[in-house]
Amino acid sequence: MLYKKYLIGTSATNTQTLTAWSYSNWNVVSAQPNTSGVKSYPNSGLSNLNMTISGINSLTSPFNITVPSSGNWEVAFDLWIPTEVMVWMYVSGNVGPIAEGWDSNGNPIPSATNVTVGGYTWNVYHGGKCGAIQFGFEISGTGGVPETFTCNNFSMSAQ
Repeated sequence: MLYKKYLIGTSATNTQTLTAWSYSNWNVVSAQPNTSGVKSYPNSGLSNLNMTISGINSLTSPFNITVPSSGNWEVAFDLWIPTEVMVWMYVSGNVGPIAEGWDSNGNPIPSATNVTVGGYTWNVYHGGKCGAIQFGFEISGTGGVPETFTCNNFSMSAQ
């Protein structure tokens, strides 16, 4: 059963349609030019958490997605507790993280490198805001052609 369908983010150069069957099963068809910057961040998640990173004992979120084979985008968990902690699950093309600083070549400078969490090694970049956990697709470019990003299933639990 179709829950909601929205046409969002339209202009002369980009269009986007979001279809949701539930909070955990939805897709977006997005056509974005290959220019710099995130054009769209369709996501689902939890808000008004009133938590800090040190106050989280566990955070679990199994997910299943279908993504295009090309373009500039990433699949991300975005935790605003109280500053931004973003975990990129998949990356395609020319995208970069938010950071507190940038080197002379314009590359983001990590706040910490080679951090091991859950058996995986990450670089940590630091940003700001508060109060939510989100899961979705940051879309920077699709070459101007419609590409489909689908969240087949996900759930989230924070303690």
